Amino acid sequence: MSLSSPSSRTLTIRTAVQMIHQQPNLTIQSLARELRYTPRHFRRLFKQEIGMAPKDYIQLMRVRCIQDQLETRQSVKLSDLAYELGFSDQAHLTRVFKQHTGRSPQAYVEDKKRDEHSLR
Repeated sequence: MSLSSPSSRTLTIRTAVQMIHQQPNLTIQSLARELRYTPRHFRRLFKQEIGMAPKDYIQLMRVRCIQDQLETRQSVKLSDLAYELGFSDQAHLTRVFKQHTGRSPQAYVEDKKRDEHSLR
């Protein structure tokens, strides 16, 4: 079976998705290198299989990680979280989070607290 067969591509992209879920701080370059594709070819295959660009998928997974951290940890230092997830800085994390959720991480936490309080 050649590397270009659909089932092989599908397995490769599934592997990439698993890797992203395990390490959302991965870059497209590191994923492509690990899977032995050029970054351009990897981006094309990923979009064909998943329906969105790998950069967008990685950002979505990072935002979900941020949400999980904000919901489960008492105190979250956004600058540390930005570093852990591969953002360039806290401002970048906040900008991406707001693009995906429509609110800042602080507003997200406040809304969650308000929701929990109203359920009591």
